Amino acid sequence: KHRPDILFTSDDLEQGYGIDLVKEAKLVSTEIKALIFLRRETKEVVDEALDAGADGVMFVSSVGSGNGDFIQSLLTTLKGGIYYPADVRDLARDNKQLNDAPVIDYQLTERELEVLNAIVGGLSNKGISESLFVSTETVKSHVSTIISKLGVRDRTQAAVFAIRHRIVG
Repeated sequence: KHRPDILFTSDDLEQGYGIDLVKEAKLVSTEIKALIFLRRETKEVVDEALDAGADGVMFVSSVGSGNGDFIQSLLTTLKGGIYYPADVRDLARDNKQLNDAPVIDYQLTERELEVLNAIVGGLSNKGISESLFVSTETVKSHVSTIISKLGVRDRTQAAVFAIRHRIVG
């Protein structure tokens, strides 16, 4: 009803399931930034959170440890980036599927791979433009091309796809 800018939730709510809340919020407003804190550190739960479209995923156990910083996740997502720390990315990689799947060449240029790696690293378009010394319009063009080549809906899905298929680190 109020279209908030950001949603904070955990997977373990008093009433309902936080990942379902993220899905519903994203259906109502694609612009909402969703941060989810997971109590259960399993591949299945991480996959659910990523599939729901969470822009930031952290484990509750990592909050305050330096491995998953709440403030960093908040700042990153509010600037338009995504926040998937290394421990989340590691669980999201699908080793079995990769071993069974044929190698697919997505025909990304070297620059597009740099942009995709920056997206996975949580950088916003502005952050990418500053780190690669190009205009934000050029970054937007690269992001659009990446999304098209990977056949995904948005930059969050592009990051999830890249992590799962080990396109970038």
